[in-house]
Amino acid sequence: MAKYDTGSKRTLHLYARAWAEWVIAQQQLVLEAELSGEMQFVARATDVLLRVHDQQGRRYLILTELQVRYDPRMPRRLAAYAALAREKYRLDVYVIVVYLQPPAAKTTLAENFFTLFMGQSARQDFRVIRLWEVSAVAALALNNPALLPFIPLMKGGDNEQMLRQCVARAQQEPDGEELVAVLALFADLVMDKEVVRRIVELNMDLIKESSLYYEITETAREEGREQGLEQGLEQGLEQGLEQKRTSMLGVLRRLLTFRFGDVPNSIELRLQTLDVSTVDHLTSVAFTVATLEEFEQTLQRVIHEKRSTQEQ
Repeated sequence: MAKYDTGSKRTLHLYARAWAEWVIAQQQLVLEAELSGEMQFVARATDVLLRVHDQQGRRYLILTELQVRYDPRMPRRLAAYAALAREKYRLDVYVIVVYLQPPAAKTTLAENFFTLFMGQSARQDFRVIRLWEVSAVAALALNNPALLPFIPLMKGGDNEQMLRQCVARAQQEPDGEELVAVLALFADLVMDKEVVRRIVELNMDLIKESSLYYEITETAREEGREQGLEQGLEQGLEQGLEQKRTSMLGVLRRLLTFRFGDVPNSIELRLQTLDVSTVDHLTSVAFTVATLEEFEQTLQRVIHEKRSTQEQ
């Protein structure tokens, strides 16, 4: 689930204040700091810790955890995290758990952690938000950019018309390219992948402006240049080309992980054999395919075509 963790965290980072205002149903919050990275010894990729103050002058922490599906370990983990945050920052903590998808049948979603031992008890309550029970129409009407990527997971949000509205709304944001990318990621969970792909492909020019795409298409190309000039022009070009290939492979792996999770060794080994132009081509492919299996099919076809060309 790494790709969903990354997408969630990215959205909450970009629109932390807007997210905080929604989860606690309070407007005009002042976001003082995002503290998630300061507690890495307990934080997961989906834990977001914000320090805010409101119009009443109250200063406190908002802890959000996003879960694709229910994890029975979550209540204990959140209780520990909230206690540590409370101790570290000397502030009260408001805790929220957001579930992206419904649990298995007959599973009860815990709304608190409670333990009793030898007459001593410990308790941590938290608000539970079940996205599938939230009205997609109402969420879109709030005009809150932090909600856009999650709307396909809401009640009435898993249809083409709603997805197009979300994309159009996301395009109005300064970081619209990021929102569209994450929106497509979550829409894939509940909608026909071909429908999502068709809509997203219409907006690939927007997505290609994202920082992630920039890293793939520009940063990797810059690395490896002007290598080995002191050892001779020819040697330097060879070294630069190999370094460029290595860098581009690295960002291709990160893109595949972002979209599809862990990359199997079978794919990893085949990627190692590719030249710069092929890696560049497959990077573009990785942005548009709907599944890792589809990417692997393209990879196999490209390798086969190259072998056929070499044998001629």
